[in-house]
Amino acid sequence: MNDQLISTPRETVQIQQEGQAARQEAQVQMRQIESDLKQALIENAANLRWRRLELLASIV
Repeated sequence: MNDQLISTPRETVQIQQEGQAARQEAQVQMRQIESDLKQALIENAANLRWRRLELLASIV
């Protein structure tokens, strides 16, 4: 009985620490995904501007 009472708080702390580590890793991954998405949007916008210029040049 005493062993269970002692191990339960230890398990709780371990679970909390694992959860915190998992959240931190998820934050790192989300920052990378956000960065990749921003870069893709910037590149896409640049490509669209270039295509418009090419189209205008072909008309003129």
